[in-house]
Amino acid sequence: MFSRTGLAAPPGNQGSLMPISGRHALVIGGSMAGLCAARALSERFDRVTLVERDVFGGPDPRKGVPQGRHLHALLRRGLDELEGWFPGLNAELQGLGAEEMEFGTDLRWFHYGGWKVGAPSGVVCLGLSRPLLEHAVRQRVLALPNLDRQDGVVVRGLLTDPARRRVTGVRVTKDGVESEIAADLVVDTSGRGSALPRWLAELGRDAVPESVLTVNVGYASRVWRRPPAGTVAWKGCYVLGQSPHSKRLGAIFPVEGGRWISVLAGVLGDHPPIDEEGHARFARELPHPAIADALARAEPLSDIASYRFPAHQRRHYERASMPDGLVAVGDAVCSFNPIYGQGITTAALGARALEAHLATDGGGEGASDRFQRRLSGVLDVPWMMSTGEDLRYPEVEAVRPWYNGIAQWYTARVHRAALHDPEVARAFYQAMNLVAPPTVLAGVAWRVLMGGGERPAAPQLTQQELATK
Repeated sequence: MFSRTGLAAPPGNQGSLMPISGRHALVIGGSMAGLCAARALSERFDRVTLVERDVFGGPDPRKGVPQGRHLHALLRRGLDELEGWFPGLNAELQGLGAEEMEFGTDLRWFHYGGWKVGAPSGVVCLGLSRPLLEHAVRQRVLALPNLDRQDGVVVRGLLTDPARRRVTGVRVTKDGVESEIAADLVVDTSGRGSALPRWLAELGRDAVPESVLTVNVGYASRVWRRPPAGTVAWKGCYVLGQSPHSKRLGAIFPVEGGRWISVLAGVLGDHPPIDEEGHARFARELPHPAIADALARAEPLSDIASYRFPAHQRRHYERASMPDGLVAVGDAVCSFNPIYGQGITTAALGARALEAHLATDGGGEGASDRFQRRLSGVLDVPWMMSTGEDLRYPEVEAVRPWYNGIAQWYTARVHRAALHDPEVARAFYQAMNLVAPPTVLAGVAWRVLMGGGERPAAPQLTQQELATK
């Protein structure tokens, strides 16, 4: 099941819906998680079929990614994972207009009453749109010689053996015509709206346990033509209120085409308006006027797009009983509050976990359950980081873990120390970008404890300092 037979791959991308013979893996969903999973599977299977309900096009927002018009942060760990699978991707994206951004010097970050100290962090990310990133990755995946593209296809259910202990493929429809695709392994990457819990129930399996943290996030994004060079002294700007007293944030990041993308967001129902006057007022009411002042100098190129995200959601397949021949990755398993920018990177890490599992497990009975337990370990850190911040709000109903108060106290001191201590800021950026484990913050504990108490914040940058160097 989990090893490649060595048979020659059939001619790729034929688009047939006939069952495929040989060692075959099938991926449900062609978004970033599905593309990463397909790339991981391509090394282990003779044929990989990528099934997507949308019809693939160019680098434009598509229906299956409703948040595609909004600001997306690709954390450094995610960029590194993608570059490992697709050598030269970083340079290709920059050639298409993506812009490098050094977190410590190019990004201005206002939090806890002041600006994080400006000093090199060693963490360099890319500013780009989600559609450009997905398109560049998709083109590379579709070019794989053993990849069979099946877009415009809807998966309706699972096929199993007579005992319902092993998944053997999927039922699909295309243009109203029903068909079946046989597979040795089915990977569900169909996102937050995955039908997998229902499909498992139809097979007589127990309900999949879930963790849900309701945060009721709303955000509004807009694309702008950047003002002339020298108008602002930064490439990206992030203004964040201090929870639980404030529920708002704003950000501006560069994207291809000499443009900015801005986002205004609020949690627990404090959502930004999408009318011109209300949107500008919300920006002006952020804890610092830098975002509002910058947007006042820029030319809008799009309307204001809004999006709502109700809750963190984690489906605990590691506690369920999965049929063999079936695994789940990406938002189909765990979706986070998007303001923390962890989704794409965590999807890539999930696909890496699948790759490692395929290389080391050997298959056999219980292989799917073993993978979901492996994946759960990968998800624990980003889940703890994102939900831990949202648990600062007393309105968020959840059972707080025993360590919650200690973790929040220490993290607050990290943020305060990062206003003036470059070493603490560097450790924070590394942990946030998942290039180092959270324990990197323990390595600067003495500096945090000495510099992160209740003390006057570092001097705020003046408007002139924010505007021009």
